[in-house]
Amino acid sequence: MATSEKHKAGRLQSYRLALPAGVVLPSGLPAALADMAQTTPEESPAATSNEYPRLYRRLCDLGLTFQFAYSQRVAARIIDRSVRTLREWSRQGKIVCYRTCIASTLSPYYTARSLESCLRACEQGKA
Repeated sequence: MATSEKHKAGRLQSYRLALPAGVVLPSGLPAALADMAQTTPEESPAATSNEYPRLYRRLCDLGLTFQFAYSQRVAARIIDRSVRTLREWSRQGKIVCYRTCIASTLSPYYTARSLESCLRACEQGKA
């Protein structure tokens, strides 16, 4: 449930957002939203490693925890490329990028599935 309070000039003064159970926001969010992203769904490592083997291996190497979505900066670190390269690959359709509106700006994020696909393509020499 989302609620808002309007300022006299019609500007948004405050906003509260209640997320459904099990929803995970991308990492690297602004400090005001960080408290919403603190919980990660309980996934067994075996299930994660079976569904996303390349991503799971890469996360273990980097010391990161599994999430269903990652910020652009973290995603670039996971696939071991620059943010600029990641943006270009998103534009070219080599990796699926999603956008969410946070604080009136479009924030790109990448799902675990899109990162797994990208890692597979890199492994096969297609990226």
